[in-house]
Amino acid sequence: MKSDDGPASCAFVQDKSGATAIGYSLIATLIAFAIIGGATTLGDKLNTQFNISDQVK
Repeated sequence: MKSDDGPASCAFVQDKSGATAIGYSLIATLIAFAIIGGATTLGDKLNTQFNISDQVK
């Protein structure tokens, strides 16, 4: 028995906007993790430098 879902199911199968949104969100997440990691590393290094300069005084 053949199911006649009509053009609505064809449009749903061909709709790629959901996949595109997921792809962009994954890219944005990776960029956010890179920024957070870089800021954390930079902050730790700056904190170390300021502690060293305070000890020198």
